[in-house]
Amino acid sequence: TAVGKLAEKDADYSAVTAAKNAVPSYLGVYTDESVARLNLAINSVEEGLKTDEQALVNDYAAAIVAQTKALEYKPLNTAAYDTQVARIPADIENYTADSVKAVTDAKAAVDTFLAGDVNITHQAQFNTLVDALKTAIDNLEKEVVAFLNTHDGVI
Repeated sequence: TAVGKLAEKDADYSAVTAAKNAVPSYLGVYTDESVARLNLAINSVEEGLKTDEQALVNDYAAAIVAQTKALEYKPLNTAAYDTQVARIPADIENYTADSVKAVTDAKAAVDTFLAGDVNITHQAQFNTLVDALKTAIDNLEKEVVAFLNTHDGVI
């Protein structure tokens, strides 16, 4: 019968192939959970279906596209920043104004950056800001207090 011959033809998987080809080649910047959902969609594709199941094949393609769009970037790794903030001396007022300003400006730059919509794709920019903070902390200069000696004692 004509219906029987139609059912014997292979379904068109071109949308599935296109959806798979649209998946980013490197998934390391995405959360494990979102990559797992994408892999589930890809691995759920049943090959060899016939044209009478084309709707199912189309659903497979749609699921892959949806999970590709739903990939979520990993957050920034902020451990180096936390380490630098912990290095800022509690007695920072005992350092020169210029060196303290360098630290506070560098920290403010990192804090402003973190307040934005950032993720692991911004890690290099973040690391540069943290390096500037580290340098500012390394260059803190103690305030020198000078005492003048007079015949009457210390002034």
